[in-house]
Amino acid sequence: MSSCGCSSSRSLLLGHRPSVRFDITDVDGDPADPTAITIRVMSPSGTIVAYDQDHATVSNPAVGTWIWQAPDGIDEAGEWWVYAVAEGGGADVAAETSFVIGDIHVPLG
Repeated sequence: MSSCGCSSSRSLLLGHRPSVRFDITDVDGDPADPTAITIRVMSPSGTIVAYDQDHATVSNPAVGTWIWQAPDGIDEAGEWWVYAVAEGGGADVAAETSFVIGDIHVPLG
């Protein structure tokens, strides 16, 4: 079975742009790129936004490594969930992680 491990910054403040890394492997445990990846992000209020591999917030810096970075500074405190579904290329997997945004605003810029 293919696998997908993930990591994220666990606790951040309002205004930050968190990122989540997904490490995808094939059935032999070698890094693998799927033919398609969809990353869904759910805010604390329940709004879900989907990003695919062609979106500017999703990058693939190395084989098997996929990174999603929030497009703007996060403006809602609470627990955010990030789900990735990878399909094809011997890497049919799904993974999820979460991060927490505190309610203290950090001005950027």
